[in-house]
Amino acid sequence: MKKWTIEDSKELYNIKGWGASYFGINEAGHVYVTPCKDNNQLDLCEIMDELVLRDVTPPVLLRFPDILDNRIEKISSCFEIAKQEYNYEGENFIIYPIKVNQMQPVVEEIISHGRKFNLGLEAGSKPELHAVIAVQCQSDSLIICNGYKDQSYIELALLAQKMGKRIFIVVEKLNEIDIIAKAAKKLNVMPNIGIRIKLASTGSGKWAESGGDASKFGLTASELLQALEKLDEKGLHDCLRLI
Repeated sequence: MKKWTIEDSKELYNIKGWGASYFGINEAGHVYVTPCKDNNQLDLCEIMDELVLRDVTPPVLLRFPDILDNRIEKISSCFEIAKQEYNYEGENFIIYPIKVNQMQPVVEEIISHGRKFNLGLEAGSKPELHAVIAVQCQSDSLIICNGYKDQSYIELALLAQKMGKRIFIVVEKLNEIDIIAKAAKKLNVMPNIGIRIKLASTGSGKWAESGGDASKFGLTASELLQALEKLDEKGLHDCLRLI
Protein backbone atom coordinates (compact mmCIF):
# COMPACT_ATOMS: atom_id res chain seq x y z
CA MET A 1 0.00 0.00 0.00
CA LYS A 2 1.35 3.43 -0.98
CA LYS A 3 2.50 5.64 1.88
CA TRP A 4 0.50 8.85 2.20
CA THR A 5 2.50 11.96 1.29
CA ILE A 6 2.16 15.72 1.66
CA GLU A 7 1.54 15.94 -2.09
CA ASP A 8 -1.38 13.53 -1.67
CA SER A 9 -2.88 15.85 0.94
CA LYS A 10 -2.43 18.87 -1.32
CA GLU A 11 -4.19 17.04 -4.13
CA LEU A 12 -7.00 15.70 -1.91
CA TYR A 13 -7.84 19.13 -0.50
CA ASN A 14 -7.09 20.92 -3.80
CA ILE A 15 -4.84 23.41 -2.02
CA LYS A 16 -3.44 24.74 -5.29
CA GLY A 17 -6.97 25.26 -6.60
CA TRP A 18 -8.14 27.64 -3.88
CA GLY A 19 -5.07 28.57 -1.83
CA ALA A 20 -3.72 31.00 -4.45
CA SER A 21 -0.26 30.57 -2.87
CA TYR A 22 -1.56 32.03 0.40
CA PHE A 23 -2.22 28.58 1.88
CA GLY A 24 -0.28 25.34 1.75
CA ILE A 25 0.73 22.24 3.70
CA ASN A 26 4.15 22.11 5.37
CA GLU A 27 6.43 19.14 6.01
CA ALA A 28 4.70 18.45 9.32
CA GLY A 29 1.41 17.98 7.47
CA HIS A 30 -0.07 21.17 8.92
CA VAL A 31 -1.90 23.84 6.95
CA TYR A 32 0.03 27.10 6.87
CA VAL A 33 -0.79 30.60 5.66
CA THR A 34 1.45 33.28 4.16
CA PRO A 35 -0.77 36.39 4.42
CA CYS A 36 1.69 38.78 2.80
CA LYS A 37 3.23 36.37 0.28
CA ASP A 38 6.61 37.14 1.87
CA ASN A 39 7.48 33.48 2.62
CA ASN A 40 6.73 34.07 6.31
CA GLN A 41 4.62 30.98 7.01
CA LEU A 42 2.19 30.81 9.93
CA ASP A 43 1.39 27.25 11.04
CA LEU A 44 -2.35 27.11 11.79
CA CYS A 45 -1.90 24.08 14.05
CA GLU A 46 0.64 25.98 16.15
CA ILE A 47 -1.69 28.97 16.31
CA MET A 48 -4.50 26.76 17.59
CA ASP A 49 -2.21 25.13 20.16
CA GLU A 50 -1.28 28.59 21.43
CA LEU A 51 -4.94 29.62 21.63
CA VAL A 52 -5.80 26.50 23.64
CA LEU A 53 -3.04 27.41 26.11
CA ARG A 54 -4.83 30.73 26.53
CA ASP A 55 -8.13 28.94 27.24
CA VAL A 56 -9.55 29.72 23.78
CA THR A 57 -11.14 26.50 22.54
CA PRO A 58 -12.33 25.56 19.03
CA PRO A 59 -14.25 26.29 16.93
CA VAL A 60 -12.33 29.50 16.21
CA LEU A 61 -12.59 31.81 13.22
CA LEU A 62 -9.21 33.17 12.13
CA ARG A 63 -9.09 36.24 9.91
CA PHE A 64 -6.08 37.32 7.88
CA PRO A 65 -6.67 40.94 6.78
CA ASP A 66 -3.22 41.04 5.19
CA ILE A 67 -4.58 38.77 2.45
CA LEU A 68 -7.25 41.36 1.63
CA ASP A 69 -4.59 44.08 1.60
CA ASN A 70 -2.34 42.05 -0.67
CA ARG A 71 -5.14 41.38 -3.17
CA ILE A 72 -5.98 45.09 -3.37
CA GLU A 73 -2.32 45.90 -3.99
CA LYS A 74 -2.12 43.16 -6.64
CA ILE A 75 -5.14 44.47 -8.57
CA SER A 76 -3.82 48.02 -8.44
CA SER A 77 -0.29 47.05 -9.50
CA CYS A 78 -1.60 45.00 -12.45
CA PHE A 79 -3.52 48.02 -13.71
CA GLU A 80 -0.49 50.29 -13.27
CA ILE A 81 1.67 47.90 -15.29
CA ALA A 82 -0.92 47.76 -18.09
CA LYS A 83 -1.35 51.53 -17.90
CA GLN A 84 2.35 52.10 -18.55
CA GLU A 85 2.53 49.43 -21.23
CA TYR A 86 -0.31 50.90 -23.28
CA ASN A 87 0.24 54.59 -22.37
CA TYR A 88 -3.23 54.79 -20.85
CA GLU A 89 -3.85 58.12 -19.11
CA GLY A 90 -7.07 57.31 -17.26
CA GLU A 91 -7.50 56.45 -13.59
CA ASN A 92 -8.25 53.07 -12.07
CA PHE A 93 -11.10 52.83 -9.57
CA ILE A 94 -11.40 49.52 -7.73
CA ILE A 95 -15.01 48.79 -6.73
CA TYR A 96 -15.80 46.18 -4.08
CA PRO A 97 -19.32 44.64 -4.33
CA ILE A 98 -20.51 44.53 -0.74
CA LYS A 99 -22.66 41.45 -1.50
CA VAL A 100 -19.43 39.39 -1.61
CA ASN A 101 -18.96 39.76 2.14
CA GLN A 102 -20.92 42.28 4.22
CA MET A 103 -19.21 41.51 7.55
CA GLN A 104 -18.08 44.73 9.20
CA PRO A 105 -14.43 43.72 9.90
CA VAL A 106 -13.97 42.69 6.26
CA VAL A 107 -15.53 45.82 4.75
CA GLU A 108 -13.70 48.13 7.17
CA GLU A 109 -10.35 46.52 6.35
CA ILE A 110 -10.98 46.80 2.60
CA ILE A 111 -11.98 50.46 2.92
CA SER A 112 -9.10 51.29 5.26
CA HIS A 113 -6.37 49.76 3.10
CA GLY A 114 -8.04 50.76 -0.15
CA ARG A 115 -8.04 54.50 0.52
CA LYS A 116 -4.81 55.07 -1.42
CA PHE A 117 -6.02 52.87 -4.30
CA ASN A 118 -9.24 54.77 -5.19
CA LEU A 119 -11.33 51.94 -3.77
CA GLY A 120 -15.09 52.33 -3.64
CA LEU A 121 -18.12 50.16 -2.91
CA GLU A 122 -20.98 48.73 -4.96
CA ALA A 123 -24.52 48.21 -3.69
CA GLY A 124 -26.98 45.97 -5.47
CA SER A 125 -30.06 46.68 -3.33
CA LYS A 126 -31.49 49.22 -0.90
CA PRO A 127 -30.36 47.29 2.23
CA GLU A 128 -26.85 47.04 0.77
CA LEU A 129 -26.89 50.78 0.06
CA HIS A 130 -27.82 51.45 3.70
CA ALA A 131 -24.78 49.40 4.73
CA VAL A 132 -22.49 51.16 2.26
CA ILE A 133 -23.59 54.63 3.36
CA ALA A 134 -22.85 53.71 6.97
CA VAL A 135 -19.23 52.85 6.14
CA GLN A 136 -16.80 55.69 6.69
CA CYS A 137 -15.48 56.07 3.13
CA GLN A 138 -13.47 59.00 1.86
CA SER A 139 -15.66 61.73 0.44
CA ASP A 140 -14.31 61.10 -3.07
CA SER A 141 -14.73 57.30 -2.95
CA LEU A 142 -17.17 55.99 -5.53
CA ILE A 143 -20.43 54.33 -4.53
CA ILE A 144 -22.00 52.46 -7.44
CA CYS A 145 -25.72 51.63 -7.25
CA ASN A 146 -26.74 48.59 -9.29
CA GLY A 147 -29.59 46.09 -9.10
CA TYR A 148 -33.37 46.53 -8.97
CA LYS A 149 -34.24 50.16 -8.29
CA ASP A 150 -37.58 51.40 -7.03
CA GLN A 151 -38.30 54.99 -6.00
CA SER A 152 -37.24 54.50 -2.37
CA TYR A 153 -33.87 53.02 -3.42
CA ILE A 154 -33.18 55.90 -5.81
CA GLU A 155 -34.29 58.53 -3.29
CA LEU A 156 -31.95 57.02 -0.70
CA ALA A 157 -29.09 57.22 -3.20
CA LEU A 158 -29.83 60.86 -4.01
CA LEU A 159 -30.14 61.77 -0.33
CA ALA A 160 -26.72 60.20 0.23
CA GLN A 161 -25.40 62.33 -2.63
CA LYS A 162 -26.78 65.45 -0.92
CA MET A 163 -24.89 64.34 2.21
CA GLY A 164 -21.65 64.49 0.24
CA LYS A 165 -21.33 60.88 -0.94
CA ARG A 166 -20.08 60.32 -4.49
CA ILE A 167 -23.02 58.27 -5.75
CA PHE A 168 -23.48 56.88 -9.26
CA ILE A 169 -26.86 55.34 -10.14
CA VAL A 170 -26.43 52.80 -12.94
CA VAL A 171 -29.44 52.49 -15.27
CA GLU A 172 -30.20 48.90 -16.27
CA LYS A 173 -33.80 49.39 -17.46
CA LEU A 174 -35.32 52.30 -19.38
CA ASN A 175 -38.03 52.99 -16.80
CA GLU A 176 -35.37 53.75 -14.19
CA ILE A 177 -34.61 57.04 -15.95
CA ASP A 178 -38.16 58.25 -15.26
CA ILE A 179 -37.84 57.30 -11.58
CA ILE A 180 -34.45 59.03 -11.29
CA ALA A 181 -35.77 62.19 -12.95
CA LYS A 182 -38.81 62.32 -10.65
CA ALA A 183 -36.75 61.77 -7.50
CA ALA A 184 -34.06 64.26 -8.58
CA LYS A 185 -36.69 66.96 -9.13
CA LYS A 186 -38.31 66.19 -5.78
CA LEU A 187 -35.00 66.39 -3.89
CA ASN A 188 -33.53 69.20 -6.01
CA VAL A 189 -30.32 67.36 -6.86
CA MET A 190 -28.48 66.68 -10.12
CA PRO A 191 -27.77 62.93 -10.11
CA ASN A 192 -24.69 61.13 -11.37
CA ILE A 193 -26.07 58.64 -13.88
CA GLY A 194 -24.41 55.61 -15.42
CA ILE A 195 -25.72 53.23 -18.07
CA ARG A 196 -25.08 49.51 -18.21
CA ILE A 197 -24.77 48.38 -21.82
CA LYS A 198 -25.68 44.89 -22.96
CA LEU A 199 -22.84 43.77 -25.20
CA ALA A 200 -23.83 41.82 -28.31
CA SER A 201 -20.57 39.86 -28.21
CA THR A 202 -20.08 37.06 -25.69
CA GLY A 203 -16.99 36.09 -23.78
CA SER A 204 -15.88 32.71 -22.56
CA GLY A 205 -15.61 30.91 -19.25
CA LYS A 206 -17.76 31.13 -16.15
CA TRP A 207 -19.38 34.48 -16.99
CA ALA A 208 -20.00 33.85 -20.69
CA GLU A 209 -23.78 34.15 -20.23
CA SER A 210 -23.46 37.67 -18.77
CA GLY A 211 -22.80 38.94 -22.30
CA GLY A 212 -24.63 38.62 -25.59
CA ASP A 213 -28.19 39.42 -26.64
CA ALA A 214 -29.64 36.83 -24.25
CA SER A 215 -27.97 38.30 -21.16
CA LYS A 216 -30.21 39.58 -18.37
CA PHE A 217 -28.70 42.95 -17.60
CA GLY A 218 -28.13 46.20 -19.43
CA LEU A 219 -29.54 48.14 -22.37
CA THR A 220 -29.35 47.05 -25.99
CA ALA A 221 -28.05 49.40 -28.70
CA SER A 222 -31.58 50.57 -29.57
CA GLU A 223 -32.49 51.01 -25.88
CA LEU A 224 -29.32 53.04 -25.40
CA LEU A 225 -30.49 55.51 -28.05
CA GLN A 226 -33.90 55.71 -26.33
CA ALA A 227 -32.16 56.29 -23.00
CA LEU A 228 -30.18 59.22 -24.44
CA GLU A 229 -33.40 60.71 -25.82
CA LYS A 230 -35.07 60.32 -22.42
CA LEU A 231 -32.16 62.02 -20.68
CA ASP A 232 -32.45 64.93 -23.13
CA GLU A 233 -36.20 65.20 -22.51
CA LYS A 234 -35.69 65.22 -18.73
CA GLY A 235 -32.85 67.74 -18.89
CA LEU A 236 -30.41 65.17 -17.51
CA HIS A 237 -28.10 64.75 -20.51
CA ASP A 238 -25.16 66.31 -18.65
CA CYS A 239 -25.73 63.90 -15.74
CA LEU A 240 -24.60 60.89 -17.79
CA ARG A 241 -21.06 60.26 -16.52
CA LEU A 242 -20.53 56.52 -16.49
CA ILE A 243 -20.84 53.69 -19.00
